[in-house]
Amino acid sequence: MRIEEVKKIKKEHPELIEEVEGACRFCGQIAMVEAVFDWTQEEIDEVAVERCQCMQAAAYTAKKEQTERACKMIHRKFIDFEESTKVFLENTAKLVIDYEIAKANLSLTEEIKCTMSLDKDGKIRIKRTDTVSSEEKA
Repeated sequence: MRIEEVKKIKKEHPELIEEVEGACRFCGQIAMVEAVFDWTQEEIDEVAVERCQCMQAAAYTAKKEQTERACKMIHRKFIDFEESTKVFLENTAKLVIDYEIAKANLSLTEEIKCTMSLDKDGKIRIKRTDTVSSEEKA
């Protein structure tokens, strides 16, 4: 989230922050927002969208927050995988969050499975299952 980025930079380097006008791309409302001095107007407007109270901006921001949380969860749960696999999982999570697919069942290796779905509250569930099987022959 751009707002969180501004807060972090403001804490560490307050001299890099300025107050500028940004516009919500959904309703057009203009607001004074804090942004990094060298950001583009598009980046500034993203902060305005995150702060706007219109229904479309609120829905967009909620979905964006959920996607960011899912990506962090993926990087935490699948830390032992290549970056390309994590990017694939992130893209799959976005499809679930956007209701483009209802559920994903993925076999990452013979022993490691991943399941993604939305719960009844619309929050994404990401489950990692590690199975260890043992077979002996005599």
